[in-house]
Amino acid sequence: MPARKKSNNRINGIDVKSMLEAFEAFEEEYGISREEIARLLAESIETVVKKKHVEGLPDLMVKVNIDIDSGDISIFNLKNVVEDVEDDAIEISLEDAKEIKSDAKIGDVMEFAVPLTDFGVPEVKKLKTVFVQKIKEAQKAAIYAIYKDKIDELITGTVDNIDPGKRFVSVNIGRTFVTLPRKEMIGDEIETIRPGQQLKVYLSGIGNSEQGIVVSRACPGFLKRLFEEEIRDVYDGTVIIKDIARVAGERSKVSVMSNDFNVDPVGACIGPGGSKIQKICAQLNHEKIDIIQYYDLKGLFIAECLQPAHVVGVKDNGDGSYIAVVKDGELKVAIGKKGVNARLAVKLAGGKIDIKEYSEAVEENIDFVPVEELKKQNDELVKEKKRLAMIEKSKEDEEKRKQTLASLTASADDIEDDEEYEDDESLENETSSEEETLDTPVEEAAPANESEKEEVKVEETPVEFKPVILQDHVSLSDLEKQIDEEKKQKAQAPVSKKKKKPEEEKDEKEEKKEERFTPRKDMYTEDELAELEAEEAEEDYDDDDEIDYDQFDQYYDDK
Repeated sequence: MPARKKSNNRINGIDVKSMLEAFEAFEEEYGISREEIARLLAESIETVVKKKHVEGLPDLMVKVNIDIDSGDISIFNLKNVVEDVEDDAIEISLEDAKEIKSDAKIGDVMEFAVPLTDFGVPEVKKLKTVFVQKIKEAQKAAIYAIYKDKIDELITGTVDNIDPGKRFVSVNIGRTFVTLPRKEMIGDEIETIRPGQQLKVYLSGIGNSEQGIVVSRACPGFLKRLFEEEIRDVYDGTVIIKDIARVAGERSKVSVMSNDFNVDPVGACIGPGGSKIQKICAQLNHEKIDIIQYYDLKGLFIAECLQPAHVVGVKDNGDGSYIAVVKDGELKVAIGKKGVNARLAVKLAGGKIDIKEYSEAVEENIDFVPVEELKKQNDELVKEKKRLAMIEKSKEDEEKRKQTLASLTASADDIEDDEEYEDDESLENETSSEEETLDTPVEEAAPANESEKEEVKVEETPVEFKPVILQDHVSLSDLEKQIDEEKKQKAQAPVSKKKKKPEEEKDEKEEKKEERFTPRKDMYTEDELAELEAEEAEEDYDDDDEIDYDQFDQYYDDK
């Protein structure tokens, strides 16, 4: 295989390394990394090489390697090793391949270097065109990845410039610029918009054409998002916006309903003194907004949709069309300026509406249902809904109660099992302790010169102490030693973990003391005690007259 020509980082005077470093800013602004730019450049070079060397054969195999750090570019023409060559642009015979590489075999792919010096000015111009196109496509893809999760949301941007013919406004939304056409604005607000002004736009979609990101301020979605921003009950879902009919800059009708029977959806949207709805109107260049209570009863809902006109009654023709009867003199109010009110009512109600005044309806003998009767029917429907809701809630509460009871029962069973286990373990310990006590041998009689040893254990249950029998003749010193020994053993005895009441401990100690010392025999018999008393009576220690104290004094004076 011929030696490859040393690659460099210049294409007809273009420093590729410097160019890649200059594109580092793309990653911050458009989210396109240097690696992605290098890949796009390699694809562009591959396209130009195919067109230069083999005109009309797009299946030419070309490989381009670009080192991002050094900027070096290596271009190779790839050919498959075959037995019989049919297309020498993409194939090479086995015989020729072995001359280049001795161990070549059929199925291998041979690489042939393409020198960069073959790139002239025409090729560089083509490369620039292809590369710029690929960069634009990458920008669109990066923008789509950034804003695809923000479709149907409000975006706050800054007005960059205004078309001199006032056909559109360019808005900077952060990563890119979007075009806001005049038809997507609120009325004639283009006359008041100024460069640098903060502007909210609704991202309605991302197109595949040159239009790119599609934004609007005139669509119903823009108004719905404003309601969610300004009205808490709409944001948290307590009040639901069923539908919106809008002519931007003139009038909008918004039908609402509530998930909570205790919440008035219309009042929640209007706010105290109209404070909430006024904030929204201020952002719409004071566009009029009608808040419509949604009713399942179609006739009553149509009467609401024709506000601010007062509807007397509604007739259902049965074919999806309705006749709305309004008070005399309010036909123009029901139709509205340029028919806007009637058109919006038809769009919101979803059916054709023919509006007539009361006197005209009476003359034509139109059998309409009065609004009062429709309200009574709706009240019955609401009562039924409340009843069903209460039944459903009671079922849910009962289910929760059962689950809570089951949980408490399971917890109680676990606690009871633990207590039973502890009681069994305690009983086992007590039984083993009693067995040890019973198995311990107790000396009934000990020699007179040895103190008795008795192991005393304090347990939770009373412990039986066997009486210690002393012999008839026990010296006083031995008895004192025995008492001291018993006190030491009692002090060293293990104390039960379970504390007893002071009264119980006192009674138990007295009982043990009586039990321990009561059965012992007296040291002297009655006869011996009588002899001792007689001896003491015979001795007279008070006869001081017979003693000569002067003799004792003379003795100590001589000393």
